[in-house]
Amino acid sequence: MAAGVLAAATRQLLQKMYHVLIMRQFTNHKFALTLIVLATVLLVLYLHYYSSSNQKFRPEQISTDTDLTLQKIKYTKTRAGNALWTLSAETADQREDGVISARKVRVTFFDRKKGDIHISADQAQLVPELEKVSLSSNVKVTTSQGETLLTDFLEYKEKEHLLHSDQPAHIFTDSYEATGNGMSVDLRYRTLVLFGGVKASVPKNSNKGPVSVPPEQK
Repeated sequence: MAAGVLAAATRQLLQKMYHVLIMRQFTNHKFALTLIVLATVLLVLYLHYYSSSNQKFRPEQISTDTDLTLQKIKYTKTRAGNALWTLSAETADQREDGVISARKVRVTFFDRKKGDIHISADQAQLVPELEKVSLSSNVKVTTSQGETLLTDFLEYKEKEHLLHSDQPAHIFTDSYEATGNGMSVDLRYRTLVLFGGVKASVPKNSNKGPVSVPPEQK
């Protein structure tokens, strides 16, 4: 609205100047000069306002990044009304394609018969379309049986019901400790497989016998 008022005032002054200078209806040159100066000032103000307004509301300057930053998120996977697993995080970013990158993550796999499995990690990426969760940095897995597994990367593939890692893994319980260059856990049968440079040991205070490593895991 302000720009319209300035434009109208400028047009009126320019018309007045036309009559003064061209039609020679006035002989007062000081008055004509005053009109010229005033019209120039109004024109400069109008152009400045118009330029500032366009720059402020220029469409290309409006961010088209539609990523969504979330706080305290919780994602639950269900089947037939039953919760299979849940992922919670302190903060997360969701992209347009639905991929979620989360930080300070906790994942819980529910199993009433075999007990729950809990996983914590510094970072995680959830890809709902592929039914895959990748956890990285300080990954820690604990079970209700007292087992603990440490690694720097862990991937959950829902279709195979597998936890898989191609990074060094360290598992320890009250009865033994074992390390390997990778690992795989079948969540349906709770079977753990370590592979690549596997080493195992039994704590001195354990009453269990020696731990044997199958030849194919060495």
